[in-house]
Amino acid sequence: MNIIGVSGDCRHNSSVALIQNGELVYAEAEERISRIKGDGNFPTRALAEAIAQVGDKQCLLVGAGQPDNPDSRRFVNAMVHAAEQSSCKLHWVEHHQAHARCAAYTMGGDDGAILTADGQGDGTTMAYWQLSDNQLKKIWSATLDDGSLGFFFAAITEYLGYKRLHDEGKICALAASGSANPQLNAIMESVIQLDRASDGSPCLRIDPESIGPWHANQPIIREAFACHLEVFKPADIALAAQLVVENILLSLLNLLRDQFSSDRLALAGGLFANVRINWRLSQLPWVKKVSVTPPMGDDGLAIGAAVETALSLDQIISPSNMMYLGTNSGTIPKQLHPDFEQYSGLPEEINQIVARLLANGEVVVRSTGRGEFGPRALGNRSLLYRPNDLTAGNWLNGKLGRDSVMPFAPCVQSERINTVTPANPDTFDGLRHMTVAVPVTDAFRTRCPGVVHLDNTARVQAVYKDSSPQLWQILEYYQRLTGLPALINTSLNRHREPICRTLDDALDCAEKANFNFVLAGPNHLFYRKSRHPLEGL
Repeated sequence: MNIIGVSGDCRHNSSVALIQNGELVYAEAEERISRIKGDGNFPTRALAEAIAQVGDKQCLLVGAGQPDNPDSRRFVNAMVHAAEQSSCKLHWVEHHQAHARCAAYTMGGDDGAILTADGQGDGTTMAYWQLSDNQLKKIWSATLDDGSLGFFFAAITEYLGYKRLHDEGKICALAASGSANPQLNAIMESVIQLDRASDGSPCLRIDPESIGPWHANQPIIREAFACHLEVFKPADIALAAQLVVENILLSLLNLLRDQFSSDRLALAGGLFANVRINWRLSQLPWVKKVSVTPPMGDDGLAIGAAVETALSLDQIISPSNMMYLGTNSGTIPKQLHPDFEQYSGLPEEINQIVARLLANGEVVVRSTGRGEFGPRALGNRSLLYRPNDLTAGNWLNGKLGRDSVMPFAPCVQSERINTVTPANPDTFDGLRHMTVAVPVTDAFRTRCPGVVHLDNTARVQAVYKDSSPQLWQILEYYQRLTGLPALINTSLNRHREPICRTLDDALDCAEKANFNFVLAGPNHLFYRKSRHPLEGL
């Protein structure tokens, strides 16, 4: 049975995922094909790609959502039409259940605790799940009537002049430059209350007089609450908002532990794109492993819906956290790029050339293999640069049209991870996916300041030789040349554009940003005509 999960009911991050013979073989966000950042339209293009892989074989189409939800009518109608057009049967999985199943799938194992949290889905804003013998049981949940931590953080994002549903990560980054203010902390704490209900379960309430309901065309922060914030600095507001959400989640998990406890904790939902929250939750004394779903947002619903349905049909599904599930970049562009020529060589030669270029201060675009699924670029659609340039935050972000508040992340060979952080990588799925900000060592902060944030943390990606051999070897050659264990790895896209999907997208990005080199596969390096890759090496 071929099973296609579809996420397209959230007005952002629409996506599909395809399971064939019990294996997840394809997953892609609609934005990567449409080139519309955060595209929330029905994923027609991505779905067509998945159906093309199925061919004329039997197929089941699974929507992430509830068909009887009146707010989902547009999505339901589109799903019914797609099922009729493709002769597929139709099935549904509730929003937060799909989040939870995606978390269980990427965590692996048959047992654990799962917390899902986002703006809302099917009227639910948070849920706590028991995973036992690979079966999900909902232990607790909060609804829109209780309030939404995701909407609270979105409201602060919008109040500070950023775009909600897009720029919440900038608030997390901005918080690192803030100063704690007891008066401001008290204001934030007055908005979010966490108590025990009469049955002992947690009771979350966000003041509706401070945070209003979601509307597409008006702010969700109430005027009275906004007036209280006017006298404070933006960075201090960001820090206070960050702290109150962290502390509420810590208290919530301690309360929920009375109902079900496990030393394995999985996290899914858009709230857990916040790398600082994920670190704080890992510090709970009873938690031994934290697994943050790599596609933690609503794009991951497609995987969860497909896997949950496959399990309900008694299919055997092998869990995996490998997220190279998108379209293959290719090595031959389909369009003319007159500014670039191609240099070809053996893989080892190409990797040595790239390492030398990086050591000489060049930016290298890497577009090779299958694209990453989820918000993080994990080396296959990445910009690589040296990690010891403190000015890169300004000029490199400037070339990409980005805000300099966002810190760059380092990639490092898994064998050298202990030179970067004292944190145990085994606590965080091997630190493969840039989902947590970990403290860095003093030596790493001194030698690689370009990838260390103001709070002395880094969103590290450990590169494993078996899953990303070319990037691993480039890091090896670079370390031999420079003595530095890491490279900047930032996503291959300009501001407000999706991460590149194809080699043509990558060459277009390089042209617009004036980068000289594009690595395409093991044997091919494209270079600007004015800059031959062997020149000066």
